[in-house]
Amino acid sequence: LGLPAVTILDNVDVIAGDQLWELAVFDLFNRWYDQHPGTLIVTASCSFNMIGYERGDLHTRLGSGVIYSIEPLDDDSCVQALMHKAKARGFSLQEAAARYLVNHFQRDMHSLVRMLDKLDVVSYEERHRITVPFIKKVLDPKD
Repeated sequence: LGLPAVTILDNVDVIAGDQLWELAVFDLFNRWYDQHPGTLIVTASCSFNMIGYERGDLHTRLGSGVIYSIEPLDDDSCVQALMHKAKARGFSLQEAAARYLVNHFQRDMHSLVRMLDKLDVVSYEERHRITVPFIKKVLDPKD
């Protein structure tokens, strides 16, 4: 069987010390490298060279590509992301309203975007701008 256009291996740090899994990932990487059938994305909770693999060559294989360190957004970045998302959807979200969402609800972007979706629908139906009082009326911070 060939490899798909995109192959994603998530949390490869959890296989450290398991010889069969390490060998399987090593083999998969080598097949991908030899064939280059598409994109290989590999994630871990830390740098590959920090993982205690028994196969030393797995460190070099997994660390040989482009490496990005992804950090969670801070509050200000969440506010800016919400405002950008609203603008991309065709409505305006004032900074005070975005900051209220970030400060009073779950801070993960998935939850924040779900709330933004709900606010967008209700504000359209009621023909009301999204303001802090409107957010308080539509969303219960205890949800």
